[in-house]
Amino acid sequence: MATEAPPAPRNKASLATARVVPVVLALIVAYATYVVIGPLTINYLLNAPHDVRPRIAAGIAIPIVWLFLLIPVAATYLRLLLVVFLDPGYVPQGYDELRQEPPPDFWARDVYVCDANGSPIWCDYCRNWKPDRAHHNQDVGGVVGERSLKFFLQFLFYSMILSTYLTALMAFFVHETLHRNANVHFCVALGLGGFFVLFTLGMVITTVQYAGLGWTTIEQAGRGNSIHLAVLLPPELQAALNGSAPTAPPSAFSRGHDQFTSEIDDPSHSSYFSNTGTKNWPLRRASRS
Repeated sequence: MATEAPPAPRNKASLATARVVPVVLALIVAYATYVVIGPLTINYLLNAPHDVRPRIAAGIAIPIVWLFLLIPVAATYLRLLLVVFLDPGYVPQGYDELRQEPPPDFWARDVYVCDANGSPIWCDYCRNWKPDRAHHNQDVGGVVGERSLKFFLQFLFYSMILSTYLTALMAFFVHETLHRNANVHFCVALGLGGFFVLFTLGMVITTVQYAGLGWTTIEQAGRGNSIHLAVLLPPELQAALNGSAPTAPPSAFSRGHDQFTSEIDDPSHSSYFSNTGTKNWPLRRASRS
């Protein structure tokens, strides 16, 4: 039986950008490294012009510090790419037949994002059930998820430090060489460094803020939108909503742990079903939820 070819990318512009950006960043870092080691260190500090004294110590220390700061930037970026290419947490391409019945794990959850009818969300593009907080990488501009967020944040932080060093370095020598027509490479490197200082600083602040709040970029952008959640209420709250007295379910101790339909059935939560005669018990339980 012939298999259907995978669908074409939905957002070709975003996909092209994701492929071009790493190459552009690599070229910018290579150019900055050339400026620090070539025009600055070799041509200006070590082999100084006739009216400038050579500075051997600075010519040795500056490129060493640059390479020392460049190593963690390259290491974290390579680690990020490794996670993205090998195991970023992709949802596999499915088949239309999967739509007939969602995976059993959906029904075992205490809460999941659902459609207006309370059913798990089906993705027509992937032909599979959509896990909570999963998004198409072409919609968000890249693959940065739970498994790669740590390395992405590390890369941003080390890049900010490297950009700050480049900006301070080039600003000092551009100011020093103004009276003799500043080297054009110094000025270009200063502009690039200043831009990436502001860019990476903003990205670090935003990423740390979202991580602290448990948000993703899409959730932040869609804060005004509403979503539907299918929530499994404890039995006593179900009874309270139905206007009847709460009743205790079959003892969780009589079943194996592998048969729990929800964490509420765990024996450690057996106190939920005690003291059923307490008048404010459903409300107290609600406040603890």
